[in-house]
Amino acid sequence: MELCTTRAIILRQIKYSESSLIIKAYTEQSGLQSYLLKGIRKRNGKTGMAVVQPMALVRLVSSSSLKSDLKMIREIYTETPYYSVPFDPIKSGVLVFLNEILNQVLLEEVSNAVLFSFLFHSLEFFDQYEDSVANFHLLFLLQLSKYLGFFPKNNYDDTHPWFDLTQGEFTSYKSSQEQKEEVAAALSRLLSTGYSDLPSLWVPHPIRASLNALLLDYYQYHVPGFREVKSLEVLRMILSD
Repeated sequence: MELCTTRAIILRQIKYSESSLIIKAYTEQSGLQSYLLKGIRKRNGKTGMAVVQPMALVRLVSSSSLKSDLKMIREIYTETPYYSVPFDPIKSGVLVFLNEILNQVLLEEVSNAVLFSFLFHSLEFFDQYEDSVANFHLLFLLQLSKYLGFFPKNNYDDTHPWFDLTQGEFTSYKSSQEQKEEVAAALSRLLSTGYSDLPSLWVPHPIRASLNALLLDYYQYHVPGFREVKSLEVLRMILSD
């Protein structure tokens, strides 16, 4: 029996039996993987449910079986604990939104160490960040698009003041009647912004909401099968102030 040890980000859990779960996780070694975790739902189980909550940062040891496509988790434990997220309703809500996005875009069952590193360190930064996280999800979506292959070209200027989501760049013509010029300008600023710039990044709520809608439309165009994000309304509510 060959064992594999890897860091992973828990994406979702599915009830398999009264005491067991199927775990979907994005792993450092093999990309998206499905695992069977036995006994996790038992009262006296040695592993608590917290370790397999969506977006948990874990390390796991698994084995393969000739009888099933599911790999078996032999050991699993927290690699990096969250210190602020569980006690911050705004951070928790943002994480639910990001989790829904990742469940739709992380589909490849092959290793992508660069993408995994970006995701893992982004979540660590998010938990440790002490200022407002109102704009974090916008930066996250933009940076994630870089690893997915459709990062926008930042060619915004006076002659290219509109963003065309089909081309992924700014143009001289208005491709959507709903788009406002100040939204395109804000998008251009975000494209040259990193996580370290978050404390000085201020985006008015109406512009932030429009940017979020624009980015989701952008993902829907570039990611086949991308569906409506159900947690969007909750995100809007918690970031409304």
